[in-house]
Amino acid sequence: MKIDRHRLYGMAEIAMPIVVAVVVAWDYFSFSSHINGDGYDYAETYLRRSKVVRVTIPEWYEEKSVYYQVDWALRFATRREYRQLVFYAPKYRKYMAVVSFSGVDEVKNFDFDFSRKPFDREFSREGIYRAQPTILAYANTTQWNDVRYGTKECPMPIFVFRITRLHNNQEPIGAWNCAYGEDKVAYDVTSQYVGQYLSHFMPEAEFERLFKKR
Repeated sequence: MKIDRHRLYGMAEIAMPIVVAVVVAWDYFSFSSHINGDGYDYAETYLRRSKVVRVTIPEWYEEKSVYYQVDWALRFATRREYRQLVFYAPKYRKYMAVVSFSGVDEVKNFDFDFSRKPFDREFSREGIYRAQPTILAYANTTQWNDVRYGTKECPMPIFVFRITRLHNNQEPIGAWNCAYGEDKVAYDVTSQYVGQYLSHFMPEAEFERLFKKR
């Protein structure tokens, strides 16, 4: 399967798009879309069984994304982008993946040009992530305590809900950095991210293990 975008950010903060093929050593956690029919029903359960982690995104990280179809009604479907920002967190000795989706955390335009699409806060957060921000994120405790998660091949999925500081904790984040409230992710948005992740990208066997075999 192909990733639409593969970017590495360095000190110059220059994005270099490269299309690459994904080769996952352990196919159990492949970067592919499918359907777990009741995934949305377990989003709240997933978050209740999560803890909060505080971590700083480093200068160097890898960004992956893939497009997939989302059925909103029987008559039509739309495409969304599944994004992972992958980095190593020495504090926790784990590889982590900030999980997000396009088309969820949107702001309606406040002018009278109704042809314009809503502004996606995640698009702006991509720029903030280049500034070594310190983040607060949800991490599911079952996955966190599973040694299979946290490797380069299978990074630990986390869901950001707050960005607190920039430049390796040296500078507070201000209104000039987040004019549309990009420093916060509303709980209902996070719940939708989790629902998308569980429904389309968590392998069925893993979904059964986390929620059904108890």
